[in-house]
Amino acid sequence: MPRGKVPSLLSANNCGVAYDTAVRAGKCARCSVFIAATAKIGLLRYQKAGFTNQKRLCLDCVEAIITRTQDDLDQIKTGLEAARSN
Repeated sequence: MPRGKVPSLLSANNCGVAYDTAVRAGKCARCSVFIAATAKIGLLRYQKAGFTNQKRLCLDCVEAIITRTQDDLDQIKTGLEAARSN
């Protein structure tokens, strides 16, 4: 079960997503699903206290984050088009 609302990459703290292969087994930082070693994962980079850290995410959670970001961009674009038409 994912914790909290889906984050957007438009946040000031998020630095993007990188894809990698898991070196060791673990859990997704968002939904706690098991991630096997050598599985493809997404690394959500974020900045906190001047340092860049990474959260290991399963690909389903990465897809949810990208979808949320695209929805936010669509809202911004709609607002811009509405402002230009006035």
